[in-house]
Amino acid sequence: MEAFDLLSTPLLLYAETHFRFFRLWPSLLFRRAPEIVFDMPRRIMRGDKIPISLVVNDVDKYPIEIQSVTIVITQGGQTRTALETVRPTSAEIPHPLARYCRAFIFWLSSSDLQGGRFHVNCKAIIAHNGGKRDVVLNDNLPTTSKAPFVGWLTEEPLPGSDRAAYGDLHVHSHYSRSHVEFGPPVAVIDYMAKAYGLDFAALTDHSYDLASRTENFLAYDPNAERWGLMLAEASKSKGYSTNLIVGEEVSSANAQGKTVHLCGLGLRRFVPGSRDGARFNAPKNSTLSLPEAIGAIHAQGGLAMAAHPGARPGILERLLLRRGSWHACDVSSKLDIFQALNNGFNRSWYHARRLWIDLLLSGLRLPLAAGNDSHGDFNRYRSIGIPFVSIAENPDRYLSYSRTGIYGKPSSGSEIIAALRAGRTFVTTGPFLDIRLHDESRETLVGNEVDPHQHSTVSINITSSYEFGFPRLLRVFRGCYDTRKENLLELTSLTGNKINVLHTVGLDPKDGPGYLRAEAVCKRDDGIITQAVTSPCLLI
Repeated sequence: MEAFDLLSTPLLLYAETHFRFFRLWPSLLFRRAPEIVFDMPRRIMRGDKIPISLVVNDVDKYPIEIQSVTIVITQGGQTRTALETVRPTSAEIPHPLARYCRAFIFWLSSSDLQGGRFHVNCKAIIAHNGGKRDVVLNDNLPTTSKAPFVGWLTEEPLPGSDRAAYGDLHVHSHYSRSHVEFGPPVAVIDYMAKAYGLDFAALTDHSYDLASRTENFLAYDPNAERWGLMLAEASKSKGYSTNLIVGEEVSSANAQGKTVHLCGLGLRRFVPGSRDGARFNAPKNSTLSLPEAIGAIHAQGGLAMAAHPGARPGILERLLLRRGSWHACDVSSKLDIFQALNNGFNRSWYHARRLWIDLLLSGLRLPLAAGNDSHGDFNRYRSIGIPFVSIAENPDRYLSYSRTGIYGKPSSGSEIIAALRAGRTFVTTGPFLDIRLHDESRETLVGNEVDPHQHSTVSINITSSYEFGFPRLLRVFRGCYDTRKENLLELTSLTGNKINVLHTVGLDPKDGPGYLRAEAVCKRDDGIITQAVTSPCLLI
């Protein structure tokens, strides 16, 4: 039984169902069984095998035996492929936290599928210690839909993948583990990211979780043993298919003394931050100010990224966990990158976009980044809907939904960090978007300087695919440092079914120094909207 701790309420809304304030606290979600969750990527390339994961959490408290697993893929109302395995021990993934959380990966062929949408149902027969047997369909979380997973089989790589590398810069693994959250092992993240088409992913587990004892997540661990375990598990020697960037989501104090989150990427040493983690006996100095945390990240060659700066904490988070928001006074020239896009172009994005534009106009050179803050969530997001009452699901939040694009195809972790620091980025939920000097050029201007006295025009390139929709709108913005205003330089509606669009925009040297950036909107035949936004190129 967990100790009563008011600060440990499930405010972050992760779908952990065992938390109660004390033993008899009423919860309609509580079951004397582990959380059992199947998952899979939202897209797969034709010819690749489809990875299906199974994560079983809290097995140290509620041990079970998995007697069988059955997975069925349907398309157009017909069964295309199926897998049935008894006692699937050979599919289990070894990892350092297997005592608490077991994980399995199953591989299904995609050869019998046609391009487009398909559905997957997963069933497990489990036996409890007392002999009771249960059937689990897709998950055993109370109140969830048990709906089939939706996948998309494609013959095309992500748009512009010959000119850019794609990744998710905010991902949580099973090291973000406590009484209110859990996640998948690193190997599962690698399988899912690769299947989707990503080139890299950043492991950004919570600093307060990494500073918790492995055997007791409420107890503070000054040695940060979990950090060492994560470093070892994410080692290049494991032979992962994607570039896994070791990072950390650091709880830091903003200028108002409130806690905001800062991601350090490319780290070798742990950066402390435990104030909003509700751990017993955590020292008061275990949370650094933002300048101190950025300094600790830079001291080891890492990159400092504002984590979801458009997010607004709820009232209980503000009162109980001292959570705050990012403000202009919190952003200095030492911040490297701005994760304005978190789980799509929603309210959080527009809050962050407004702040980002103000910072650009003040003269800061601040590139964009994207991530999804996923704790697994490879196909849909599961979270607490009403605390102790219901689980909610969101089909538009999952690993790789929002992506960071890096121009120039960096192929190693160090090259990725260098490109992020240089500002050669765009963020997207679908299309590729670039600014360059002329139609034939493959050298991006984003993150670089342009002299309008020498170059009177630039080309904007939108590349999409049927999967992500046809280009429908282009917006180009010109920021001026002298007037501290950003103006809409170009607004172009696009028609037809072209997936590749080139558009020329003129530059006026009389406007003075500033920046140029672009936004694109695409629309699928079924009405789904995808978008992309570039980081700025500087006009001198």
